[in-house]
Amino acid sequence: MDKITYISRATTLRSIAVATALRYVKDADEAEDVAQEVLLKMWEAVCTADEPVSNHEAVVATWAKNLAISHVRAQRRHPLLRLFRPRDDDEAPDETRLPDLPDTQRADTAMMRNEEERLYCAAMDQLPYVWRTVLCMRQEEEKSFAEIAAILGSTEGSVRGILCKARRRLADTLAAYIKQ
Repeated sequence: MDKITYISRATTLRSIAVATALRYVKDADEAEDVAQEVLLKMWEAVCTADEPVSNHEAVVATWAKNLAISHVRAQRRHPLLRLFRPRDDDEAPDETRLPDLPDTQRADTAMMRNEEERLYCAAMDQLPYVWRTVLCMRQEEEKSFAEIAAILGSTEGSVRGILCKARRRLADTLAAYIKQ
């Protein structure tokens, strides 16, 4: 497929990607994100391909399925950690970063974000030092199990076990805080 053909078929390919993604993700916005990624990937393939692909619809559907499953796995893997991750200074809640809401809702949203951050930090403080370190290296620094094991002088299996225990304890602590 050349660039002109791709452009003429982009709407059809997008609808295939969205329909496929909707089978796996929760809402239409996520499906649109997946479709955009797929179309970008297809455009890159069109621009750099030496050999033409015969069935573009099948390729788009397969890529959409795989990307949607990856999105679902990423959300399922660490839902609490994503929700309560402390924000960087550039992501801090302030008046300019909150959506257009009435002043009372804007204040409520800012308070909720601050409370989430406070709960997250309090729950992290409850973890043993090594558990907290492993959790931060994996979640925030996105290090691999092998890298963490090398830093700690441990095995990958041990790191996986510590990470599992840390996530479970963090989730339990956050659940206890929320119940209060």
